[in-house]
Amino acid sequence: MKILIAFLSSIIFFSGCNNEKNKNSEETTSADETATATIEIVSPQADSTAIRKTITEFYDWYLVNWEKFPTTGLYKGLKKADMPPYQIDWKAVEKYQNFIKESVPQLGNTFIAAQKKFFEECDLEFKKDTEGEIPYGFDYDWYTNSQEEPKYLVDEMNNSHNWKTSVSGDDAIVDVMRWRDENGKKIEESIIKFGMKREAGKWTIARIGNVY
Repeated sequence: MKILIAFLSSIIFFSGCNNEKNKNSEETTSADETATATIEIVSPQADSTAIRKTITEFYDWYLVNWEKFPTTGLYKGLKKADMPPYQIDWKAVEKYQNFIKESVPQLGNTFIAAQKKFFEECDLEFKKDTEGEIPYGFDYDWYTNSQEEPKYLVDEMNNSHNWKTSVSGDDAIVDVMRWRDENGKKIEESIIKFGMKREAGKWTIARIGNVY
């Protein structure tokens, strides 16, 4: 009788162990499946589409607001207003960049940091050239990388036949291309280049042209 009870007890014990093992196995499998399900695979095409959307949305905004987005107030004359020698007005720069952060989400933190370094470079050049009437770095539009009004660039970009996009992790380079006729031969050339950065899961503009 004692032998029978011991035998039955061992069966119940091992059965319980197997059930617990199976339960743990099922929970592990379920957890693995859940983790796998949360992994989002982003295709290169999806990245290219998102990147182009960011750039397009920025220029849709800039085309309307560029005249309300002045840069001349970011520097001042040391002796007379609007006369050399100049210096960067850092309070104005802070206000300007806060506006970008709050109102222009397509321009990311990487862009803002690089822009601040650019202003520091301008300030150094002002100290070197104390008589130049045209302030260093302020003789063109930083957002079109040209001296043309934004509409010219936007029209060129809308007519582009190819946005060459190269993605590497959270960084990307975009080269917007056009055809130029040269003695009856089509030559492909760049309209403008962008450096892009994925920040908090969203693509942002990190660089326009070769400015920064």
